[in-house]
Amino acid sequence: MRPLRIPAVLLVPLALALAACGGEPPSRAGGPTSTDPRPSAAGASPAAPAAKPLPTKAQTATPELPEGVALLRAVRAARHPGYDRLVFEFEGSAPQIDVRYVDQVVEDPTGDPVPLRGEEFLSVVFHGATLDTTPQVLDSRQARRYTGPQRLTPGYPVLKEVAVAGDFESVLSFGVGLEYRSEPQVRRLTAPVRLVIDFPHRTPPTHS
Repeated sequence: MRPLRIPAVLLVPLALALAACGGEPPSRAGGPTSTDPRPSAAGASPAAPAAKPLPTKAQTATPELPEGVALLRAVRAARHPGYDRLVFEFEGSAPQIDVRYVDQVVEDPTGDPVPLRGEEFLSVVFHGATLDTTPQVLDSRQARRYTGPQRLTPGYPVLKEVAVAGDFESVLSFGVGLEYRSEPQVRRLTAPVRLVIDFPHRTPPTHS
């Protein structure tokens, strides 16, 4: 049997038709696509800076005074026309005061003599007051203390010397040395709490 032969005239159109059907599909509009999931550098949002913690400043509050206890803050003496003045300033509630003349000022609670300049001596005792609140608090770090002088020597006409004579069980004692016996005038002032003692000067004799 003879093989089938296709005339050359028909081969040319057939080849063109196969070429048209077997070509690659056209590209999509917009160019090639990317499969990289990472954002491009141009489109990436800048990372927000990490928030810095605000600086903190340690604050130390002044410990409160124990209830019913006054803390001595200052002792002052001044000379005025006609009298000498002695001032005790406290923080807290006003303590009770007892002022009296004594033959000798002694230390509380030992009973030892307290040396003072002068010819007459006055005992000044504050009930409910202290120089140091350590015995009244559980934590000694919360204690408050008087930091001023414990002895003054003004050398005024009446008021010669003042000294601490005791600080025991919320009873604060002072001794006062005077040049001569003068009737003390005691006053209480507030804001701040102060106990003021005035010692009038002796009136000079008049000559007729």
